[in-house]
Amino acid sequence: MENASVEATEAQLKALEVFKDLIKDAEGRQAWVRARRREKEQVFNDRRTEELADADYQALPEEVRRLLETLSDSELALLSDIDATFVSAGLSVTRNPFPLMVH
Repeated sequence: MENASVEATEAQLKALEVFKDLIKDAEGRQAWVRARRREKEQVFNDRRTEELADADYQALPEEVRRLLETLSDSELALLSDIDATFVSAGLSVTRNPFPLMVH
């Protein structure tokens, strides 16, 4: 990650919100881990809510998608737990109305 000052777009934040919802429970994490790489986007799409119906997995940068696609169930659970801890503590990204990982 070369440039830490790059701001996320609204499309990226929406995609991240869907992904966070996807990994918050064992069912979602297991579906993600079981899916082949070319099937990951469909797993993502299946988890979109009415509010996030226009969320696009491809909005996430390639390097982010590659990383997320390689995580194990336990790594995804840890990521979700960390996010939940930040959100419950009220931490959010500077200059961004969304909680740290867009909960």
